[in-house]
Amino acid sequence: MSKDVIEEVDGEVVESMEVFPISGVVGQIDRAQIDIQIATAKRYPRSIDKAMKEAITLATVDEETAKGMNYLLPRKTQDGKKIQGPTARLAEIMTYAWGNLRAEADIVDIDGQFATAMGTCFDLERNIAIRVRVKRRITDKEGRRYSDDMIQMTCNAGISIALRNAVFKVIPRAYVNRVYEKAKQTALGEAASFKSKRDGAIKWFEEQGLKKAQLFDLLGVRGIDDVGGDQLIEMFGLQTAIKDGDTTIAQLINRSRGESDGAADLNAAPSPKPKEPENKASNQTAPKDAPKPAGGGKSDNAFA
Repeated sequence: MSKDVIEEVDGEVVESMEVFPISGVVGQIDRAQIDIQIATAKRYPRSIDKAMKEAITLATVDEETAKGMNYLLPRKTQDGKKIQGPTARLAEIMTYAWGNLRAEADIVDIDGQFATAMGTCFDLERNIAIRVRVKRRITDKEGRRYSDDMIQMTCNAGISIALRNAVFKVIPRAYVNRVYEKAKQTALGEAASFKSKRDGAIKWFEEQGLKKAQLFDLLGVRGIDDVGGDQLIEMFGLQTAIKDGDTTIAQLINRSRGESDGAADLNAAPSPKPKEPENKASNQTAPKDAPKPAGGGKSDNAFA
């Protein structure tokens, strides 16, 4: 018995399938091995209290680790909220602490436009399995295929997202949120260091090419004095999303200008505006058959 679910997650089409019994998911994995793991899980059931304490300890071991538990994308949902949530790093911690889980992810298909990653997570103790498919575009806005290095980077991002989504569909969100909120509180640190954290985050974005005014526009504030704890968490989330390949500085710049961030075209660099002729008074015009400038200064690798 199976149940197909189609939904939109982080701007990507995600297909999840609940499979009963578990043999429907494992495919070529030896059933006898899985039976042994299930028997072991039943013999040594998890302690939710112990799992939660361990997950919180790992997620809040220091401020830098806590920052990596949250991601944010500037795109908004139908109700006007920004896309924000726990990261693949938190999924790894929850998987480790929760116990009696088997989770894996890999690329299952690459065609001319998309790389498809599939993440699978099954709870051996509860005998429930869920798999998630995530598509990531591997062509730019002009339809040109990414370079091999860029495709590999996009595939890695897809694998992380697929694994994250599968794990968070198995572990109850109420427990995930408890760890997630603790991590956000730890990321803020002591009140005395708030100003230095805020200024450091703003400087980081400026070094990546995002101006202060553009960052403030994304955060929905008028100036630096309006940046509070919530906005600092959002900046940490944007940093994590960039590092994990969920978005790019180029997409953030487009979004701050009110343009499409190219969400469907992951890592696509913005196209520069054409330059005006240097001598407008000149009556000379280029012949119709003259070749156009190649590339327009556009790079296949927006992370360069």
